[in-house]
Amino acid sequence: MKTKNYFFASANTGDGFVSHLDRLNSDLQQSFTYIIKGGPGTGKSTMMQKIAQHFYDKGYSIEQFYCSTDPKSLDAVRIVEKNVSIVDGTAPHIVEPKLVGLTHKIIDNGSFIGTGILKDVEEIIKLSKQKKICFDMLYKNLAAAKNLDDINFEIAKENIDVGIVRKKAKNLFSKTKQLAPNGESKTLFLQAINDEPLNLEKQNKFKVIAFSGDRYESFLVLGCLEKILQTHNLPFVKILDILNPQRTNAILI
Repeated sequence: MKTKNYFFASANTGDGFVSHLDRLNSDLQQSFTYIIKGGPGTGKSTMMQKIAQHFYDKGYSIEQFYCSTDPKSLDAVRIVEKNVSIVDGTAPHIVEPKLVGLTHKIIDNGSFIGTGILKDVEEIIKLSKQKKICFDMLYKNLAAAKNLDDINFEIAKENIDVGIVRKKAKNLFSKTKQLAPNGESKTLFLQAINDEPLNLEKQNKFKVIAFSGDRYESFLVLGCLEKILQTHNLPFVKILDILNPQRTNAILI
C-alpha cells in the first residue's frame, strides 16, 4: 500500500544548522541520488514536488522533506520502493556526489538563470548579508536556550530512577520488536523553527505507542530503547530533539 510521509532532514538547532540530507539512502550500492544545484527561484522545489506527485500517482510510496526555514519548499523527496532520492544540494545543506554516474548525478538548475539578474546584484548581496546577521542571532539564542535546557536536564536526572527508565525501554521494545521490517536506519527531524510551524506528527498518521514520563525522562527512555534496537540490529528512524540534536525525541519503526 502506497504511503506519503513528511519529515525535515535538516534544522536550525542549539548546535547550529544540522543536516542529514546527504544520508537519506545509507546503502550506496542499492540506491541513487540526484543532486539539484542552483540558487533560490531556480525551480528546485517545484521540480521535486512534481516528481513526488508523479510517482505517488503511479502507486509508489513517497517521503517528502520540507525546508526547515521555508516549509512551503522541499529540500528532498524519496521514492521508497525505488530507493531513489532527489535532494537540494545547495547551501546551507550542501550535498556532493560520492560516485558520479554510479550512485549520484548532479542537475544544474543554476544554468537556467538569465542575465537579467545582474541588475539586482547589489540588492541581492545586501539581502544576503542581512540574512546572515539574522541567522547568527538565531544561533546565539538557540545556543543559550540549549545551555539552560542542559542544566535543567542534569538537575532532573538526579531525581529519575534508572531502573524505571530501563524497565520502560524494555517494555517499549517488547511492543515494537515485531513491527521492525527490513530497512535502513535514518536520522531525521519532525520539527523545525520557522514562522509557519507544521504538525508533521498529524500529517504522517503514525501509530503511536506512548509511555508516561516527563520530557527529560523520555530522553533517557528513548536513548535506552535506541541502544536495545541497535543491539538487535533492528532498523529505525531516530527523530532528533530540535533544541539539542544530541538527544532522541522519538523513534519510528
